Amino acid sequence: MNSLTAADIARRLHGRKSGDGWMVRCPGHSDQDPSLSLRYHDGKVLAHCHAGCDQRTVIEALRALGLWPERAGGPSRQRVISATYDYTDETGQLLYQVVRTDPKAFYQRRPDGTGGWLNKKSDRQVLYRLV
Repeated sequence: MNSLTAADIARRLHGRKSGDGWMVRCPGHSDQDPSLSLRYHDGKVLAHCHAGCDQRTVIEALRALGLWPERAGGPSRQRVISATYDYTDETGQLLYQVVRTDPKAFYQRRPDGTGGWLNKKSDRQVLYRLV
């Protein structure tokens, strides 16, 4: 289904009109009151769960119901990390990484303190190879 709009999805989920968008029960969690807002903007469906479901959960739940449009050109390609660039402070402590992916894109991530990563920009930005 490549041509679904927010209105199409909302109708299938028995949603209601709200401002310039729609409110529906979020399929990402057991929703008693509609908490998922849907809008159609610049040819894209925008979805946000006000109860706190992350974007991936919402999209996977909608996709499982056959209610999420595929990107133009077919299913999206999984991004693979092709390079990482470490940014450290004056003492050599890792602050964050810039990650390059294939297909080509960049994002920042920082250590979460437990051996994992937070895919968020660091509060402190420094020059590459500061030390």
